[in-house]
Amino acid sequence: MFYPEFLGIPWYRESDYAEIRRVMIDGDSLPPTYFEWFRNAVQLEKSQQDNGVKVVRVMLNPAGFCDWCASRGTNPAAKARMEYARIEARRRLGK
Repeated sequence: MFYPEFLGIPWYRESDYAEIRRVMIDGDSLPPTYFEWFRNAVQLEKSQQDNGVKVVRVMLNPAGFCDWCASRGTNPAAKARMEYARIEARRRLGK
């Protein structure tokens, strides 16, 4: 199986989670509670790290992310969250 060299994971503050779910067009596909999301995210992070992937947590601010999406003409949804996290992780790692 192929594993990427690095993976940016969209990360959320507990205080922003309800707003994240509200502003995303696919918000109801996210776990209903922050704690469920957090458990899943940590599990993903660990499984990737166990496979040698450098994982970068990319904090996603609801308003800032929506502005980022608008500037690119894209909807605030899963594909854009992953793209944002990938771009930011690449920038932080100097890739």
